[in-house]
Amino acid sequence: MSAILDLNGAWEMVFDTNNQGLEQRWYANPPEETQDVKVPHTWEDEFGKYPGSIAFYYKKFFVPENVNPKRTLIRFQRSFFYTQIWVNSKLVGENYGGHQSFLFNISKAVKPGEVNEICLRVASEAAGRINGTPILDLPVSLPFLQKPFGGLWGDVEFINGGKGSILNLNSANC
Repeated sequence: MSAILDLNGAWEMVFDTNNQGLEQRWYANPPEETQDVKVPHTWEDEFGKYPGSIAFYYKKFFVPENVNPKRTLIRFQRSFFYTQIWVNSKLVGENYGGHQSFLFNISKAVKPGEVNEICLRVASEAAGRINGTPILDLPVSLPFLQKPFGGLWGDVEFINGGKGSILNLNSANC
């Protein structure tokens, strides 16, 4: 049987207006000027405008000692648009998109019986590009150009799976 821990609510966030966070390793050493935000959210809802193109998010959470070490996952319902995820300063995955959920196995990065830290880098539009790729070359182009947005705008969950779990099932009508 799987156990799910809701990671919504209070997070810390900082905009990376000069795109220096990766070089300065903000995923391992968060800058001091973070601000409190409530996840899920979009930058527009939180700040009343579209203020930037890159933000780092931080969340600390306790992982019980009795977790199944081979089935420890983190699931994001929606994050727009290019998202990189670190757990305890270890890169565990990246995702392009903003309208479908995605998950990563974090078993090798999580520390059972301790407080763990998640860091996300969410890159949205800047100067007609998302993470260096021209918007018109991405499948999101036209709707995004009409109303740009960014943020961690879906639920976030820590999942500890049992011996066997169906974690994600998508179907489409043909």
